[in-house]
Amino acid sequence: MIVANEKYVNNDDITSFSVLVCIWKVLSNTCYHKNSVDIIGKDQIISIVSSGSYTINAPHLTVGYDISILQKCVLKAMGNLIANYSDDNNDTTIQLDDLRGPFREKKIFQQCIRALRNDNATTASNNSNNSWKNDVDLWSHTSRFFYHCWARNNNFLSRKVDFKLIIPFLIHYIKKDPSDAREWYAFDLLHAASDVIGKDTMMKNSRGLLTVLGAIADCDNDDKDANDAAYELLEYLFKR
Repeated sequence: MIVANEKYVNNDDITSFSVLVCIWKVLSNTCYHKNSVDIIGKDQIISIVSSGSYTINAPHLTVGYDISILQKCVLKAMGNLIANYSDDNNDTTIQLDDLRGPFREKKIFQQCIRALRNDNATTASNNSNNSWKNDVDLWSHTSRFFYHCWARNNNFLSRKVDFKLIIPFLIHYIKKDPSDAREWYAFDLLHAASDVIGKDTMMKNSRGLLTVLGAIADCDNDDKDANDAAYELLEYLFKR
């Protein structure tokens, strides 16, 4: 399927686009089952994630098609793959250390953030509302993928540089839809980021973080869990 993806991803027609969507839907369903992931080889895992990170940013696919449909399929597939692969399995022949290097060399997180940004967004407008695509489903699939890259000690997401890269997106996500963000681990990722980067550094350098958390914690809405998540993160950040 990855070979087929490489064949169609550089074509600019609706048939190729539809084929790509089908490819990643099949991969998503396959990777949803842990037994299937357990038999995938190291090189295949790297190929899936590498091909996925390229596909979500294929430049010619941004004209005339709803690229977000394909992006969601790809991110869901990669999320399923990492979620199931990260489970401890003494029988697996795949070593995490063999994957971390290539995973980082492909700049996977950078490619994911790029896919979330509007084409005219600039680095200076990281936290402005118009710098991010307004698609909650796309945000949730991305946040879930990031979470599984961090969770269960697999350390795909563990470096300061990677957490600093994704923090502006997470702040925007919790600001725009705190309930969905709580469900799909955005608050957990911000908590993890503070441990890696350092609480003081994160509070000083993450523009809007404290304001957004305060507004959510103080908001009288139907999602008490989101309010509590914001309050708990604020409490943790100021705890010494």
